[in-house]
This record gives sequence, structure tokens and C-alpha cells, in this order.
Amino acid sequence: VKDIYLHPDPFSIQNGLLTPTLKTKRPQLKDYFKPQLEDLYKHLA
Repeated sequence: VKDIYLHPDPFSIQNGLLTPTLKTKRPQLKDYFKPQLEDLYKHLA
């Protein structure tokens, strides 16, 4: 592990990152964290 990002807010149904059965919504998570993911990968290169 070269780098991590710690998000201060929990995933929830209200913020659209969890389903009503408390499973993660992967496409929404990818879109939500796209800037952070790009920044992490940029620093690895």
C-alpha cells in the first residue's frame, strides 16, 4: 500500500452510497470518489 484516502463521512442510504439492504453501490462510489482516486493514482506515477 503506497497511499490511502480516509473519508470522514460514513457511507449511508441518505448520501446514495448504500442500497436499502446496506450493500455498496459501486458505480456511485466510483463516481463519488473519482477525484480522490485520480489524485491517488497520479501520485503513484
